[in-house]
Amino acid sequence: NTSPESSEHTGRNINHHSTILYEMSTGRAPLIKWSPATWQRWSAMPRLSTTPVRKAKFLLLKAPVSTLYETKYGDRNVFTVPMYVQRLIAKNIAVGLVIDCTSLDLTSFEKSASTTSASGSAAATATAASSSGSSNSTVRYFHKIDEWDEFGIDYYRLAQKDQASSSSSLSSSAIPSTETIQEFINVCAQHWKDNPTMHIAIFDSRGSNGIASFLTAYYLCHKWKAPVHTALALVESASPHSKYEQKGLYDIELIKELQRHFRGKKELTVDFSKVPDWWFGNIVDTSNEKNPENPLGEENGANSELSSQEGGGSGDRRIVTIPAYDVSQEDGKRQHNQLGKTSEEGHSSSSKKLKIVANSGADDINSNLPMQTLPSTSQRYGRAIAVLQQLTNQKAKKCIPIRQETNITLENISQLETDKHKVTWRPVGRRGLLLILSDGIYFMENTAGDNNEASISTAVSVLTTPLYIPNPQKPSAVQHRTLLDVTLVMDREKGRDVPRFFVSDILCHMGGVLLHKPFSQRLKYMMDGVIIARKKTTNIWKYEKEGIKMRALEYFDTGKTKFVRDEVMKAQLHDADGIIFLPTEGRYSNDHSFVGDTTSSEEVMEKIIAHLKA
Repeated sequence: NTSPESSEHTGRNINHHSTILYEMSTGRAPLIKWSPATWQRWSAMPRLSTTPVRKAKFLLLKAPVSTLYETKYGDRNVFTVPMYVQRLIAKNIAVGLVIDCTSLDLTSFEKSASTTSASGSAAATATAASSSGSSNSTVRYFHKIDEWDEFGIDYYRLAQKDQASSSSSLSSSAIPSTETIQEFINVCAQHWKDNPTMHIAIFDSRGSNGIASFLTAYYLCHKWKAPVHTALALVESASPHSKYEQKGLYDIELIKELQRHFRGKKELTVDFSKVPDWWFGNIVDTSNEKNPENPLGEENGANSELSSQEGGGSGDRRIVTIPAYDVSQEDGKRQHNQLGKTSEEGHSSSSKKLKIVANSGADDINSNLPMQTLPSTSQRYGRAIAVLQQLTNQKAKKCIPIRQETNITLENISQLETDKHKVTWRPVGRRGLLLILSDGIYFMENTAGDNNEASISTAVSVLTTPLYIPNPQKPSAVQHRTLLDVTLVMDREKGRDVPRFFVSDILCHMGGVLLHKPFSQRLKYMMDGVIIARKKTTNIWKYEKEGIKMRALEYFDTGKTKFVRDEVMKAQLHDADGIIFLPTEGRYSNDHSFVGDTTSSEEVMEKIIAHLKA
């Protein structure tokens, strides 16, 4: 909550308090020594947005600065912490955490910042800037961080973990390290676990159009499996208001990194003719050579070392196109299972930046999956879509008719009935439908990150290695016109990474439509007609040689909810995100499942368990 009375919520972060105490004992961080032209650039940035990023409660803003610098930017350009918070209060927006990313791209905004040596106390302060204790020479004093505390808002400063190697470089785009991004995701997850209804405000050194937008888009791709182009569009729609048409993330290298890391499937375009002047540093310095009233000892002179990134250099107003990710250009062999666990060959230690995976499936989970994406103009694509529409009677729909999920809250717990629901874990990966035909098996996914059908299209991939789904009555023959609800994850088996389809439901079995049957009956069809049928044919088929494995989710009575959450889910060798409840009498065509994921508070989860025991 943004009111002081509401500051006693859980999860006050250690970074906030330790940094305050350290700065009290050692003095504040080094002052910002921007040129007058750079202060004009800061003044020209749009201040804030009161529109949260869809799918996540992020609010973007430019870095507030202390009135200590007022002679630099002038009173009409003032933008302070109290001003920002008062605006939030007026809009009835609750913010529980602010994340400061200024030290991650300070040198991208004005490179001379990296060459300014810090004093002994300033260097010590920088050491306390991150909870990890890593040194960072780009920490600067923007404002008193305890100003946030006065409004009951936690403060967290992100600092580059491998700063020793990156601070010496004057690259225009400082791509955060693996550890830094992992820290960001952990901080956000912990905040929303403790405060699920509260927003996170995030700013950087470049009006939130740099690292702040990058991390926000990264989180959308990682957590919500949004395609890169969708994540960037969501960030753009929540960017601080500007008269310029181009909003959101401007930094080409950071956009390329998102495209590369999450294997973006669509070509991206940035029109730099529609990007504001302050981004390039084109504002002319008209000040005198020396300012006699400069209380901070700042030197005059326009910054001549601004970004020269591709398509973003000073005065460069080209239209820049970032192509879709090309798997054939993969630089080295990569094996991965989950966030922060990556093994590589052919990379030097200095090149190991951002080598983490979205989760077990944002745009994909492995560059070597035995699947081929079909062009929407191909005959096989058209046939697969036609069969899907016939089986589901969804001819007018542009998306696959996948069962919807609803987050559990204190308000809807009462809808969970002990004897009318089953519970299982929720695997993280690429969710879609598996269409089994006699001539091939097709994996079908919705490609947009939201439920706006106008913007959703269906991607269809055909398996290029066999996946044997035998006919239960005639095991030597394969099934035809079976449709499964699956999640494709990266699992572990015998010490190696293994892609696997986890089957959670069945819509059709060998042409028979099951959409309107209760889940208790669908579950029997799924187990007897698919899973057990496979187990009975081990004498004629070697399942261990399949390129993609298959397994069914195991469903439990709701009285075992705590066991599923604390034991079953944690025992899985793939990423899992909470638990999911399915109504046993619900129909696939109109029912929905209840989800208690990692963003659900402990209070909600404990009340769920208590409710189901009652």
